[in-house]
Amino acid sequence: MAKMAKGVRMKSLKRLVIIFVLFSLISCVSTREYIPKHALTDPTDSISVPHPIELEKAGIKTITTFQGLLDPGLWVEVVNAGGVWPFLAQTSSGEILSGYAYLFGLTYWGDWQLQFVFLGDYKKIKTAKILYFNRDAGFCYQLHGDQIKYDPKKFENNIEYQKSLFEKYGKNLKEMDEFWKEHLVQKGLEPPSDFTGVVQIKIPSPKWNEYKEKLSVIMQYNYKMGDEEIRCGYLPLDLFKQAAVEIPGFNGVDRYLKRAKVPLFALPFSGVGLLTSVGASLASDAIIAGVDPSWTGAYARAKVLRYKMAPLFRHITLIYKELLQKRDERLAQQLEIIKNLKFKLIFQD
Repeated sequence: MAKMAKGVRMKSLKRLVIIFVLFSLISCVSTREYIPKHALTDPTDSISVPHPIELEKAGIKTITTFQGLLDPGLWVEVVNAGGVWPFLAQTSSGEILSGYAYLFGLTYWGDWQLQFVFLGDYKKIKTAKILYFNRDAGFCYQLHGDQIKYDPKKFENNIEYQKSLFEKYGKNLKEMDEFWKEHLVQKGLEPPSDFTGVVQIKIPSPKWNEYKEKLSVIMQYNYKMGDEEIRCGYLPLDLFKQAAVEIPGFNGVDRYLKRAKVPLFALPFSGVGLLTSVGASLASDAIIAGVDPSWTGAYARAKVLRYKMAPLFRHITLIYKELLQKRDERLAQQLEIIKNLKFKLIFQD
């Protein structure tokens, strides 16, 4: 009887373990498949932004811009060296504001800059805590580019969880100004005490004209959509048409934007040393992603999980930044040599 009871307990325990494992797997799948409302489910939104003329037509009086850093891992979502991502901000009253960020450029020290755009007054977003997301909002990031632990389903359905994430990881605009000042000081610069990366732009105004001019350089292509909306983006019209009509399936089989290749050609640090620097398996993933049509999607949680390549891009960026640091050290050495040479020449005279 004791042996029989022990056997029954073992079977029950095994069943519980199996149920637990299955439940865990189902939970993981459901989290991965879950698409929150702040995701960019329209591919058009992930490769273009409303043309300034649309903001004027909509009667928007003010926009607020500020800058952050792109996690290099998000290069898995970059299309033709450009991209757009969503952000959310929570005010002290609990109101959720939204906006978008686009790839702005590369700093002198190898950081990928994002230009954030909020279609509203600076005062409204001034003290709000801000986070940004990858395109399908399956991953979450701080404004300075660090990825944080985040459950998209829980974030959308659990107010307390959402609030805690904003409070713990979100940055407001003043905190980002402090971050940029510290960042510049670390690079040997002396930013003014009143430095700010936040710009409030009234429509119309000289600042607005300046913003439009800068945007036209970054996103030089304009498109007229079927609903008469005008948008601007990084892609030539023929490539934009291909990308914009591919509606994501969100069915777990054919999930995301097709024919969007990881643009390794646009990276300034790709080269012969790639395989030996980052390991053959990761590098082969990246190479396949650039040429194999089965690696489709400009979304990180595409059919083949593109985000597995994120460590590769982070590692390459780290190598690139180390090279830039050595460049600066070498320049400093050369300047020191020149100073010493000038000193000797003065005394020789």
